[in-house]
Amino acid sequence: MTLFAVFIIHWVSLQNFRQNFFLPKKPYFEAKLVNRCLLHERFFAIEVLGQPEKFYFQNSKSKIFVKKGNKIRLSIDQRYEDYFYTQNYQYIRKGMLFIAECNFDTSIQRALTSIRGTFSSD
Repeated sequence: MTLFAVFIIHWVSLQNFRQNFFLPKKPYFEAKLVNRCLLHERFFAIEVLGQPEKFYFQNSKSKIFVKKGNKIRLSIDQRYEDYFYTQNYQYIRKGMLFIAECNFDTSIQRALTSIRGTFSSD
């Protein structure tokens, strides 16, 4: 009986240890980016309505750690806000796809294309 009581106490303490130190994974949604802006994806982020935190893209994907029912939108770095049409907030759902399109002057577009062509890893 004593051995059984020790086993139960040990098992309960292990459960408390796991809950306190190995926190459960947060739910997240994944969004994809199609970048037609000639800017690097690091300038784009996902904004959550009412939260200051932004979720940035890596390899054209972003993990958004929010609960279902929140609204999100694609945003761009402040330096390029004049060339990018900020989208409206949408309710979050699985498999969201954002398309980034910018309106640069033709001279700026040619310069960015030239820079990308010169420094690309191809």
